[in-house]
Amino acid sequence: MAHLGEEMRQYRALEDDLRLVRSESGLGSAREDPILEQMARFWWLLSDIERETLDREGPTCDPVEIDEHDDLHLVDKDTLTFNVKGPLRARKILWHRGPAGDLPGQILGVWFREREPVPSPEHAPNGAILPRRDTEPNANIIYSLDLVHVQDVWLPLSEAGVHTYLHSSGMRSGERWCFASRTAEGSSTVIFEARVVEALSPVAVAEAYGASAADRARPDYPTVQLELHRRPRE
Repeated sequence: MAHLGEEMRQYRALEDDLRLVRSESGLGSAREDPILEQMARFWWLLSDIERETLDREGPTCDPVEIDEHDDLHLVDKDTLTFNVKGPLRARKILWHRGPAGDLPGQILGVWFREREPVPSPEHAPNGAILPRRDTEPNANIIYSLDLVHVQDVWLPLSEAGVHTYLHSSGMRSGERWCFASRTAEGSSTVIFEARVVEALSPVAVAEAYGASAADRARPDYPTVQLELHRRPRE
């Protein structure tokens, strides 16, 4: 059996705590938040091999099957994590309401290449952004962090992970990518044209995006920052 470092043992213990909470309170309860915060902090203390092991295992909870005919309140469906194993045919998911492990102020959406069709409102989110704290509502140009979903928690993308994801590797190689989001149920889709700009140090992340974002940012690599331009409505 492979030797586990102290950080990995503590991460495994947090997984057990999360599994217990979900068995008692269901998926997405407020009781998950402090556990997920600790898991996010431990994530970057793990070795590359340990992180790869966790990635291969998938979600940090037992498989959950959710059918579109299940007797669930809408709020329960809204707060589901998007990498849950098993059938997920219930598409009543609001993009503006994040799953457990989200950062305050983050916006869920879908990344797509500029030449591709705009995703339909039923398309499940595959990404998220965190606008800078001084962003004005309905601003045409916003700066944000690029958030990626890792082990049930949204984390700021670092320079080390740029080539792991299609949208970030594509932008880095010169492709034009867009981010589509909805700010409320029934609202029209808002499209942002995105590009990667100067990366940030941990101190700069804390100043511009808050302590919660800085706590989840990788400390040994700069954090990716995006500039997004709102596309005019057609």
